[in-house]
Amino acid sequence: MEPFHAFLTIKCTDCQAPLFRIGLSANNDIVVCPVCLRAGGYDDVLEEGAELMPGYDFSDATRDLIRRSWQERSAAGP
Repeated sequence: MEPFHAFLTIKCTDCQAPLFRIGLSANNDIVVCPVCLRAGGYDDVLEEGAELMPGYDFSDATRDLIRRSWQERSAAGP
């Protein structure tokens, strides 16, 4: 079963792609740019104004979910 995930209306400050929210556990949501893969904690980024950071350590399954979801969204068009 895939974790909760959704695209947000907030965009990456680097490449302007919509951010992608992923619920990794009950208390650990992250936001990630599906293009540049910069990421950070959901609360840190959206509530505290923290920057997305490069080099976030994703599992292979999470990385695949991000890529697949971005491809599906891109194929669907605006």
